[in-house]
Amino acid sequence: MKRWKVWLGVTVIFVSGLVIGSLGTGVVITIGIKKMIQRVTAGDTAVAARMVMMKMRHELRLSRDQRRRILPIINRAVVRIRKLHFTLRPQMEREVARAVAEINPYLTPEQRRKLTQRLNYMKSKWQPPRP
Repeated sequence: MKRWKVWLGVTVIFVSGLVIGSLGTGVVITIGIKKMIQRVTAGDTAVAARMVMMKMRHELRLSRDQRRRILPIINRAVVRIRKLHFTLRPQMEREVARAVAEINPYLTPEQRRKLTQRLNYMKSKWQPPRP
């Protein structure tokens, strides 16, 4: 066999491995992020706190001691913010409904349908269950 054929075969195998590895990693990361978001919207405050902490750790380069001291604060804040969300949700929903009512006269029937569809989708995805 000629030398160039061997190198071509090795290169094809190497590139195939790169492509498959990259795609597989992307799929695994995407699935993991979706699961984390589902857990947060389902009310898992510990996951929400870990997500906040990961971002702070990365952006602020927190030391181990700082992380140990800050994590309980983040945990308490996430629980309080979740409770606040439920307190304010009815008012937020009224404001969204009021804005939609003001916008609708300027939309075509098809645009109104799409807007309603989009709002319903958003409500179904981001409305966590009551505590």
